[in-house]
Amino acid sequence: MIYKLFFASLLTLMTLSATAQEITHFQTFWGSAYYEDGESVDRNYVDSVMKTDPTSEEHWKKFKRNRNGAIVTSIASIGFGIWLIDDLSEDASGRSNDLGWAPMITYSATIIAAFIFQSRANKFQREAIHSYNRTFDAAKTSYISPSREGLGIALNF
Repeated sequence: MIYKLFFASLLTLMTLSATAQEITHFQTFWGSAYYEDGESVDRNYVDSVMKTDPTSEEHWKKFKRNRNGAIVTSIASIGFGIWLIDDLSEDASGRSNDLGWAPMITYSATIIAAFIFQSRANKFQREAIHSYNRTFDAAKTSYISPSREGLGIALNF
């Protein structure tokens, strides 16, 4: 009888540790790929899961804000790049336009801003996923201790 109880409690401990659904993240050419215990999940699912923990939700909001900033400044840099190319090109009579500093400065500034926004977005994305995964570390704390009433052992969470 004691062996059956021991194996039942051992089986319970093993199933408790196997229910964790940690999220992993990989950077791909077209963006981010998210996996939950080896299975691919989409960004909308990860977005809904991040709302379960307040810390990870805060980092996830900062990630989305910085990612949107990177997208906007990247689009602006394309426009300023076209302006710079137009300023450098020759007109119909064959003479070169005067090079103004404004298109060069704005193009450089938007490229630098896009890089900064994207690096901050990557940092906040990593922090959000790590803080979400840390919630499972705290939830897995179960241990066997002596019973408080009578003889025997107890499984504590």
